[in-house]
Amino acid sequence: MTGSEEYLSYADQAMLLTLRGAAQEAVIQALWFYGRPTDRAALSRFHHRLEQGLFGRRIERSPLPFGRHRWVAAAGAPLTVTEEGVPRASLYEWADRQVDLPLDPEAGPAWRLSATSLADGGSVVSLVVSHCIADGAAVQQALVAAADDRAGGAPSPRPGLRTASHGATADLRRLRSDLPEIGAALRSGARALLRDRRASRRRVAGSPPPPLGDARVVHLPTVSLVGDADDWTGRAQELNGTLFALAAAVATRLAAAVGRERDGAVMLLVPVSERADDDLSGNVVSLAHIRVPARGWEEDLTPLRAALRGGLAAARREPDPMTTLLPLIPFVPRRAMGRLVDQALGYGSDLPVSVSNMGTLPTAVLRADGTFADLALFRGVDRRVSADSLRRRRGVLSVFAGVIGKQAVLTATGWQPGAVTTSSELRRELVAAATDLGVTGEVV
Repeated sequence: MTGSEEYLSYADQAMLLTLRGAAQEAVIQALWFYGRPTDRAALSRFHHRLEQGLFGRRIERSPLPFGRHRWVAAAGAPLTVTEEGVPRASLYEWADRQVDLPLDPEAGPAWRLSATSLADGGSVVSLVVSHCIADGAAVQQALVAAADDRAGGAPSPRPGLRTASHGATADLRRLRSDLPEIGAALRSGARALLRDRRASRRRVAGSPPPPLGDARVVHLPTVSLVGDADDWTGRAQELNGTLFALAAAVATRLAAAVGRERDGAVMLLVPVSERADDDLSGNVVSLAHIRVPARGWEEDLTPLRAALRGGLAAARREPDPMTTLLPLIPFVPRRAMGRLVDQALGYGSDLPVSVSNMGTLPTAVLRADGTFADLALFRGVDRRVSADSLRRRRGVLSVFAGVIGKQAVLTATGWQPGAVTTSSELRRELVAAATDLGVTGEVV
């Protein structure tokens, strides 16, 4: 890793500082299911390869309060294998417990791998990764490299190599080289402030619910629908759409059912990956904001498909104006970070629904223990999120959709006050939304 690459990108530093400021901990979790016990030796090799790649690092802060942070090598993350005999009906309860285990992108570990037995003789493997060190495409890249017995990354410098004075001097030099970008961001910030003042008049009617002093940690309900990829593709074609359009339609119908619509429409947040094969950044993604009608996709997906295509093209052509402000992130007061997160994700002005299109994943991602798992699932989730925080954001809903092997998978994670706060409620609404679109499958 070169001297330039060891510094976090603006996007990665923004991810860390905004989540810290908003008291949020975003993670990505992958789950593999086997109909037999896990091969522990092969899983250990997989773990070793993961820690040699993009996951084998953590974040070291600059000694300057406004300096750029650095990637440094991290000590080995835990690998835990137990024989709990988890009932399949309690799979996501076990998955939630893995998410709750200590995780920190600065102090470490920033990721962890675990596995346990199932009551029916099978087994499940969990990977939990801090979003501060990897986005969805980076996780996929790391999994493929590890499954193929490759390191898939570049070595980071050892932590603590720089004295405070040496680090401060080096980071001041870096700051001087960043000044042109910082100046441009300041000019963009002035224009964005004017736009934000105008947009404030168009906020969602009513203020967010007042805090109730409810610091109770909420485990966000998660439900997956798994079907035959050919069947889902055929259904999408019957509706003049694609698999992604079909998944977006299910997500939109689900959002409407739980109350995440505004004026008959739903705001979809679709991550757009900009990652190159040799990119070593943690997060290389922009967000497409696509407003679509909440209902009416049961007969024809053509308008929805066009809206998605147009929104994704616009996001690639015209990046979100917020990205031009990223060089200012180190200078933003901590107390303002929560508002920045809400603005970037649309919580201040809308009821967004995140829809991540994984596409067709390489089959290598199924080989956590060297052989193909029966099923792999992915989800994005907030760690240790409080009920008050969820109410302030007026709830959350995210959907991961894609094809892995011969299976099409749609995983929904959500919590909506007064509508969906339990797994059984989310299961009922997801099945109803899928049924409305003629999509069938096994509920996990």
